[in-house]
Amino acid sequence: MSRKIKKSVTTKTTVKNAKYYQDEMLRLFEQKAGKYSVKEIFNDWLEWNFMTMEAMKGFSIEEFRNTIHRLLKKYSKEDFEDFQKISDLLEEGLTTIQEDILGVVFMKMEPNKKLGQFFTPTCACELMTKLNHSEYDNLKKAVEEKDVFEVGDPTCGCGAMFINYYVNAKKEGIDTDKICFTGIDLDRRCVMMAILQMELLEMAGEVQWGDTLTRKMYGKYITSKEYVKRYGRTKLLMNMLMYHKMVDEIMKEMTA
Repeated sequence: MSRKIKKSVTTKTTVKNAKYYQDEMLRLFEQKAGKYSVKEIFNDWLEWNFMTMEAMKGFSIEEFRNTIHRLLKKYSKEDFEDFQKISDLLEEGLTTIQEDILGVVFMKMEPNKKLGQFFTPTCACELMTKLNHSEYDNLKKAVEEKDVFEVGDPTCGCGAMFINYYVNAKKEGIDTDKICFTGIDLDRRCVMMAILQMELLEMAGEVQWGDTLTRKMYGKYITSKEYVKRYGRTKLLMNMLMYHKMVDEIMKEMTA
């Protein structure tokens, strides 16, 4: 009588660390390249996400309309579905891993040596955060004693330093609602990336588009959490309702 020998099957488990999310996002961007370059697709995806967030706060309405009209003519329904997949990966990666995702993707795609864009790696952000915290005998008490505790970065890039500071503050039991992150960057794409990542982590803050050295500023943008602090939740909800109505109108215009 013969015996059947069972073969053991080894299943490979995907480890969803920061590198996984970064590589998956980069793969989807590169997969779409052809008619348009990876850089152009990334810029359009970033603009789409950023302008959507701005419009939901009631800002840059005309610019949002122009952006959506341009992108709807340029990309197919399938392209937008892929854009959404990339956005979902970013949100999942940020909320679970809680470290810079977008900056690494950007640097792998196109390091800009001319502007000196070499984003600070996570390990360096962690060290600088600890050194900053060590300046206070009791950081938690220092935050509690102020109405608003500001954390600034004059060349914030994609907001990696802010993310690390925010995550570490939460670990130390600090009331992060009292912290306002304020940054500046010369590259508008960096400003958009910083706001996008801060938005997804529900951080309060403002990022200015401008030159720290000359003090010439071109624009400033705030997160939804900062908007609520300044103008109230009701106003934000009203703006969001107006946004959805506007999107419906744009879709009707495009299909008419």
